[in-house]
Amino acid sequence: MVYIMIDPGHGGGDPGASGYGLQEKLVSLQLSKFLYDELRRYEGVEVDLTRWNDQYLSLDQRCDLANDTDADLFISMHCNSFSDSAAAGYESYVVYGARDYMTNAARKQDILHKHAMKLLKEYGVRDRGKKEAGYYVLRYTRMSAILFENLFITNQEENKWLADKDFLTKMAQAYAAGIAEAYQLQKKADDEPGPVEEELQEYWRVIKDGEEVGVFDYKPHAILSGSHAARAGLMYGEKTVTITYERVLRANRGKKEDPALQEEMVTSSLP
Repeated sequence: MVYIMIDPGHGGGDPGASGYGLQEKLVSLQLSKFLYDELRRYEGVEVDLTRWNDQYLSLDQRCDLANDTDADLFISMHCNSFSDSAAAGYESYVVYGARDYMTNAARKQDILHKHAMKLLKEYGVRDRGKKEAGYYVLRYTRMSAILFENLFITNQEENKWLADKDFLTKMAQAYAAGIAEAYQLQKKADDEPGPVEEELQEYWRVIKDGEEVGVFDYKPHAILSGSHAARAGLMYGEKTVTITYERVLRANRGKKEDPALQEEMVTSSLP
């Protein structure tokens, strides 16, 4: 199973760049959600977002969510900006040194960049290149990490595309195709979700040494909470801390739980 963590840049009180009434934080979130939907059409992949709504997350929190869930690939979605509205184009980044040694991150950057530019060439978008940078989320994530600057929000023409849901859907499809190539994923025989997925809501219980310490509707937040609980226990002198995560599916319109759909998964036992 391949685990992809998508990071919509900015959020909450941090709007990121803006242009012509459009905010980067909302574009990055919309594109990330579309990519999530596209990746769910493939077998053998699990996908999460660092944020699902307009909320602020620190750079540390974004990295922790990816690291604590042992993601295989971290994708940070952004839009570019510049004081000169003529600036335009598409570019992607991996951490400094990655391209010199053609690391896994650099190879995946090549593939995803290629798929994105295949689409963007149809719009006449300039390829600004595959680059390296010292961005925090590239340096402090432990997996392959790529940051994408999806056009210039300050360029009037590119801004119109970024405000177009059809365009963002096409971008998401391009990224999904790139990830599928990078990890040799195959599309599901039936793209439509089954009745169980449509009618049930997923929750995650965090259990520390047999006692529930929290319930979350988003798995990475449950794992982050469990990690903090484990560290706190060790700091206060506990010799062994066992964290268990229990997945529970509940009907959206009622309180009844289906025990057959529960799945317990011990993911951390810290000596």
